Amino acid sequence: MKYTFDWGDGSTASTDFVDSGTTASMSHSWTNAGVYQIKAMATDSRGATSGWSEAAAVEIIEREEWTLYYPDFTDTTNPDNWRSWLMIQNPSDEAANIQLELRDRTGVLRYSGSQTIPANAVAAIRPKNLAGVEFAGSAAVTSDRPIAGACEINRNNNDMCMSYSAIDQGSNQLFYPDFTDTTNPDNWRSWLMIQNPSDEAANIQLELRDRTGVLRYSGSQTIPANAVAAIRPRNLAGVEFAGSAVVTSDRPIAGTCEINRNNNDMCMSYGAIDQGSNQLFYPDFTDTTNPDNWRSWLMLQNPSDEPANIQLELRDRAGVLRYSGSRTIPANGVAAIRPRNLAGVEFAGSAVVTSDRPIAGACEINRNNNDMCMSYSAIDQGSNQLFYPDFTDTINPDNWRSWLMLQNPADEPANIQLELRDRAGGLLYAGSQTIPANGVAAIRPRIMAGVEFAGSAVVKSDRPIAGACEINRNNNNMCMSYKATE
Repeated sequence: MKYTFDWGDGSTASTDFVDSGTTASMSHSWTNAGVYQIKAMATDSRGATSGWSEAAAVEIIEREEWTLYYPDFTDTTNPDNWRSWLMIQNPSDEAANIQLELRDRTGVLRYSGSQTIPANAVAAIRPKNLAGVEFAGSAAVTSDRPIAGACEINRNNNDMCMSYSAIDQGSNQLFYPDFTDTTNPDNWRSWLMIQNPSDEAANIQLELRDRTGVLRYSGSQTIPANAVAAIRPRNLAGVEFAGSAVVTSDRPIAGTCEINRNNNDMCMSYGAIDQGSNQLFYPDFTDTTNPDNWRSWLMLQNPSDEPANIQLELRDRAGVLRYSGSRTIPANGVAAIRPRNLAGVEFAGSAVVTSDRPIAGACEINRNNNDMCMSYSAIDQGSNQLFYPDFTDTINPDNWRSWLMLQNPADEPANIQLELRDRAGGLLYAGSQTIPANGVAAIRPRIMAGVEFAGSAVVKSDRPIAGACEINRNNNNMCMSYKATE
């Protein structure tokens, strides 16, 4: 069975075929404000249709302001310490006027000001430069035009880095699919960063569980107005463990998970997830048996009090099916899936997970025998437009190199239009290509543009796609990743 949606603006879109009785969903963006009549129709594998449903009216209101949250950064002048960049992409053909607030973790305002991002350009903001002081804190950005963003953090004189996608809305519930927290600085250590961007205190309820679903801690705390809580799970649970977290709040909050190892010589981060989904996409992983090569884990959190039955498909980048099967994640448990173990072969590819209960996920990738790692949040829906706020792509393997990973989870090819621009907004490449059914495109910006550069990308597609940006340096000795913004 597949479902076709009429969006009321002259466009339609269809899901892939799913088992009869299975829920499926799609997203859509309208260009103009107005009231649209939305209809849906089911079609079985023999072509029989249900006919169109009754129309449901949806009112689209033109927004006057867009917001991004950066839950955590630390910015210093010392290149061996933490340094941070807030990357903000304006994909519009008109200039974007932004208002920026920088606060320390206690909520004290360190900087408030405005600036303009030129059409199609990117702003690279160092918080310490604006605040005039080194500090750890958070940021809130408002804009009169849609913007996208990422936070990029490095340390040890460009020998360690991590990144996460800026968060476009607060939520009253956050999920952290995976962390490992120990006392040993050479082992994994984790921080759950929770930003309260409100002018009132946020009262949160926190549950920490191990991967089997056993409750390790349950309690509440208050995050002051405009402040950030930095939570160490082992401190609250009183024991070292690998697990997951669920945070509920009486005010919208935003969050990230930050994980490091080897006494601050390796780190990764991902954005906390603001809702469970019945379908998750993992645009890219590479999984081998060699600990000095790439190894990957698909982390799947079931925050429900009932088991979640999932269906998993693993495909290589050409779209060839390497594994299809099902399993059950216990109530409140986490599944840590190694693709090569299920497929029986080392490969680079993508994954699609469907579930009878809402789940959340992250992809964790490491290399060089646990001396380099990166992670990104699993993506809960495909989109016809993706934004990549920042990358730097050069020929030198000791410098920055970047890959734009694009997953087409549909059973039909996806035709994409790609624009690559430098940070000033100059167009360096515009072209199209086709991603095979269920395939992944790994795009090197410098190869397309014919020049080394730092910039941003916008991808448009005739089918919903999902994406991630993967960046490495120092001849594969440092890496970071973030999910593309819808």
